[in-house]
Amino acid sequence: MYLNNQFNTQLRLLDKEIFLLIDESQYDKNWSMSGKIIYDSSEKIFMVFTASSALNLEYNADAARRMFKRVVTPLNYNEHLKLKYDYSNINLGNSLVSLILNGEEQNVIKYENEMNRDLINNIKYNFNDWDEYLKYGGFPILARKINFRRLSTNIVDMIEKVVNTDMVAIKNFTFENQTNSNRILRYLALQNAGDLSQNNLAKYLKTSQANVKNILDILEKTHLIFSIEAYGTSSKRMKKTKKYYFATSSIRNALSENSGNIINDIKQYDGILLENYVASILFNFTQR
Repeated sequence: MYLNNQFNTQLRLLDKEIFLLIDESQYDKNWSMSGKIIYDSSEKIFMVFTASSALNLEYNADAARRMFKRVVTPLNYNEHLKLKYDYSNINLGNSLVSLILNGEEQNVIKYENEMNRDLINNIKYNFNDWDEYLKYGGFPILARKINFRRLSTNIVDMIEKVVNTDMVAIKNFTFENQTNSNRILRYLALQNAGDLSQNNLAKYLKTSQANVKNILDILEKTHLIFSIEAYGTSSKRMKKTKKYYFATSSIRNALSENSGNIINDIKQYDGILLENYVASILFNFTQR
């Protein structure tokens, strides 16, 4: 109908190149089949499907063979500064990449000093901004809201939607595992970052170790958490348990605040959030 109304033609007869943009595609259960039909019928249409449910894209076999997938990661601090203060230091970002890949540190110091100088002279800049970003950032809503309690609530609501709506849509995902998923996320948020014993977690949840592994795998596909293997030989990686981190430090902070943070040492808690932030930045870097 769209092609008929706008171009007075049919799918197979289309002779113009057009873009087809479909937002929140997860609300149409047959979106991938529709995309397949269009893909197989015409080379003139470039399709972009977006979804707030990562699982909807991860678990779709029909789409997986035909699509180029692009993950939208949380905002890093440079992107946050651009959005909130219209300030960006691309040179610092590029020099950090050179530091990681080549060990070149001279330019990092130069551009870090430049950035500090710029922010000090920016009358709009809030000197608590880094602390606020670490606890509540990663999402565009921080640029517009200053009610941090409400921000945490919004993040927790987002997490609950993923678990209670997106994960439930997976075949054979039971109500019991929905509850277990929420408990695992809160368990991770209240622990020091480190190796996670799936055996101990299985005992805590009173379920099998295989079920815990399955839930963790699905949670990774939602992009709420990610895991890092031990560094070393393949044998060492197989034997040593993975470390799990949240996609942003703010997700961890929101769950921790919502569950009752058991870490009273502020410096220790800030260190845990900073470790999560650095891990997430490096993880996203490896994915690129």
